[in-house]
Parts: sequence; structure tokens; C-alpha cells
Amino acid sequence: MTATHAIDGDMFDAYVAYLRHTHTYVERVYQLEKAGGFTGAGSAESRDFTTERIAAGASMLRDMIYTAWLDSAKPVVDPYAEK
Repeated sequence: MTATHAIDGDMFDAYVAYLRHTHTYVERVYQLEKAGGFTGAGSAESRDFTTERIAAGASMLRDMIYTAWLDSAKPVVDPYAEK
């Protein structure tokens, strides 16, 4: 897993970027499947690939939660306070 960090910028944009990056692995999944990498105990290569992708997803989710936690400490401006 990557080191914990707050996500800069818009959370939705960061999530879409993560999904687009993850999409680049679709062809690799099919290659591993065609080679029998997910049959039975799977191959060492498919296990490494799966471990890497699970870690990437867990890191992204952790960073999203961490960022939300940091943002929750920021004061919310009341748009009606001056009216």
C-alpha cells in the first residue's frame, strides 16, 4: 500500500482519475485469465497482480476517508451569517 496522504483538489476528479487508471489494467486481466492465471490457486503472476490491485483500491479508499476526515475539521462558512 502507498503512504497515507490527503487528496489534493476535487475528490470526484481524483476518484475518476483513479478509475481511468484502473481501467488500463483490463487487458492484463484478460491476458492472465486466458493463460489460466485465475484457475485453482492461480499463478504467482496473477496473485501478485491481484494483490497489487487490491492494495491500490484500499489505498485510494483509505486516502478518501482520510481526506474527508481532515476536511471535516475545517469550519463551514454560513452563507446567511451576514444577512
